[in-house]
Amino acid sequence: MLLLIHRYPGVNHDGSIYFGLTLFRLRPDIFGQDLFFAFGSQGSYTLLPWLLAQLTPHAGLPALFMLGALLGLLAFAAAAWLFLRRLLPFPQRAWAWLAVITLHGMYGVIVVFTYGEPFLTGRPLAEALSLLALALLVDRRWGWAGLALGLAGALHPLQALGAGLIAWSWLVLQDRRWLHLAWLGLPVLLLGFTPIKPFADLYRVLDPGWYRDLADFTRQLFITHWYPTDWATLAFDVLLLGYAAWQCRDAFGRWCLAALIGLLLGCAASLVLADLLHLALPTALQFWRVQWLAHLLANAAVGVLLYRDLTQRAGSRASVLALAVLMANSGFLWTWIPILAMHAAWPSLAPRMTPGFRRMLVALAWLTMLGLLTYYVAEEWLPFRLAHYRFDLYAIDRRILAFPLVGMGLGLSGLWLWQHARRRWQQIGMLLLAVTALLVAALRWDARSPSPARWRRSPSIRPCSARRCRNGRRCSGICRCIRPYGSCCSAPITSAPGSWQARYSTAARPRRAAAASNACAR
Repeated sequence: MLLLIHRYPGVNHDGSIYFGLTLFRLRPDIFGQDLFFAFGSQGSYTLLPWLLAQLTPHAGLPALFMLGALLGLLAFAAAAWLFLRRLLPFPQRAWAWLAVITLHGMYGVIVVFTYGEPFLTGRPLAEALSLLALALLVDRRWGWAGLALGLAGALHPLQALGAGLIAWSWLVLQDRRWLHLAWLGLPVLLLGFTPIKPFADLYRVLDPGWYRDLADFTRQLFITHWYPTDWATLAFDVLLLGYAAWQCRDAFGRWCLAALIGLLLGCAASLVLADLLHLALPTALQFWRVQWLAHLLANAAVGVLLYRDLTQRAGSRASVLALAVLMANSGFLWTWIPILAMHAAWPSLAPRMTPGFRRMLVALAWLTMLGLLTYYVAEEWLPFRLAHYRFDLYAIDRRILAFPLVGMGLGLSGLWLWQHARRRWQQIGMLLLAVTALLVAALRWDARSPSPARWRRSPSIRPCSARRCRNGRRCSGICRCIRPYGSCCSAPITSAPGSWQARYSTAARPRRAAAASNACAR
């Protein structure tokens, strides 16, 4: 289910930024004059481009990014399981884990960010290391937890900072003496008065023009500029974490409470320091990114609460919760709130209902969910028909599996069948079915368009130290042939700085590949 829902889209989204950062590491003589890199970029705060540059001579960049995306996705799923394993017994943790990987992981500005991304950036790897650090923290292995969180910060400091804020909240709930960790922020406050980067921007105020440009083009930086759907997702996390902390008086409930506290602290810090005071460094730190872990725990809480209701033979109450979660995941702004409130008040309301009225409410909930599924499938069928019913052009199967009622429902059905497979032949049949599904998922995971297939089959960067370019110049020892994305040695691939992303657009690939083929001696 993980591979079927989280399919590889290729080098897109923020993956293109890491692609450019890797090229800059390989050929600073070419890309150093580009405006994107000339005055500093994200590459100064992550080790991932450097790691990719070291591995590039052994594999082409497209293959490297694909393998890195798969590694990040599997590492994220495994780390989430390890973390939940220390908080919940089986099969409760299996329900929580299935909710994490099947419910939508979008947070912040939901058209931009999601946890467990299926493409290669520093985020999924940092999230996996952060979850591993939390699991080690539960085991009280302080040194290893700090090392894992430090490695996460080396790959993506913003994701690690959010996880650290929730971890600190959990530690304070365990022992208030952990509040003294806040004194570590004092040196940072003092460094703000020095010219040391990036601390020099701690008290620097964004001028009106700078603030306006940032708010227009990167509105995720400022909470007050979020869309209503983003606020609805934030409200879902706040309410569900608070509700789970109230209902679950165990280790998982304490982590939900810590996530709620960390989420409120992060959003309050962003609101005051970025939206109100317009300070440069706090704006760049994006403290609200703590929501990635808070949203993950909120989704896990859905699985925990559903399991509790069903084991207590409260199927009616579980149906109400499923409807509230489905409406929240389907983009309904606030109409899911009274339904979630009905689920919370169900123990008091149910005795006052007649059995017929209760059955009518459950039937209405299921009719609504099936109606939403029908509408969703009908909406997805149009682009599938325009793609001439080709799954390689429009993966409608992934789109349908991403619908929570389908994806989570199939996952929970498989878990239930496995638990109730008492006989040997039933277990063997389930294993064969699982292996078949895994093979299908592996074949369908690569969801890139088939049109640039021949570019993907060609290695993007190959050593050419002992070769001669067609322009008569000999390649240097550190040269790499950037193919099909560029050219070789002194044959320039750019006519103007500041446009490296435009140079790698899909429309220009055939022209660039032909130029690179002529420029490099094979």
